Amino acid sequence: MRTHAYKTLASTIERTSIKVEVCGRQAAFRNVVTLDPCSHNLNPVEPQWTLIYLHGFSNKGTDYARYPHYFGISDAAVRLVCPTAPLLPQSCFSDWTEWKSNERKWKPVKFNAWFDYLTDRAGKAENKISLQSLLTIRSRIHGLIREEVQRLGGDAKRVIIGGASQGCCVALDAALTYPEELGGVIGLVGHVLSDTPLDLGQKRRSMPLHLFQEATDGEMNWKWVEGIVDRVAAAGFNVITTREPDPAVAGHWIQEIEGRWICSGLHSIVHGNRRSA
Repeated sequence: MRTHAYKTLASTIERTSIKVEVCGRQAAFRNVVTLDPCSHNLNPVEPQWTLIYLHGFSNKGTDYARYPHYFGISDAAVRLVCPTAPLLPQSCFSDWTEWKSNERKWKPVKFNAWFDYLTDRAGKAENKISLQSLLTIRSRIHGLIREEVQRLGGDAKRVIIGGASQGCCVALDAALTYPEELGGVIGLVGHVLSDTPLDLGQKRRSMPLHLFQEATDGEMNWKWVEGIVDRVAAAGFNVITTREPDPAVAGHWIQEIEGRWICSGLHSIVHGNRRSA
């Protein structure tokens, strides 16, 4: 006999903007969703961890307001921060334009994107990207990480960063270039970018990099992603790879398995940290 059991988790949800300091100036993330832990009688609970989770290309952080269960584990008080990427035109879609009636002209289509794609290789190989756009968002994500590290009493190992697809690529880039070792990375259907320097991360060899790949993914095709994973592992990083099909048969556009993967990564990092302590 098998019985399904569940636990009730409570949190407060907020749609907000977050300002961060970048090179002595303020930058803002707009359309941010935050989930803060609270008790069953809705009293605030001091977070033990923060998960910063970055959405995929053309999506929004506010999309995750509908899926709070993707991030809920019952054995730790986790604060969630889901920012929305800025609107950017994409060089690979330079011929995509839309009519702006207020300006009475055709303008390049903009997407919520963490960086600018220079090529669209349709899953056959890694795309080339604008390094400057990556450096710009890297500094902003670092600013967001600093805010959460300060919130947690200065302990960078209590901040976890993750993301899906393009958000996964940026999460890995931010974690491997941040001055301190973070708690870990939960990366879904993405990879370490060729423009992410691995030599800066030599002191982060113990930081767990949980990489989840969809077995039938045609965008982040395992034929070339596997080589990137092997390169990062050969450099001495703590890479934990899970590769399995999405039951929804959605390929790269993962559905309910996204939440299962996120919770799996959270459990592993939280319990792994407790064991090492």
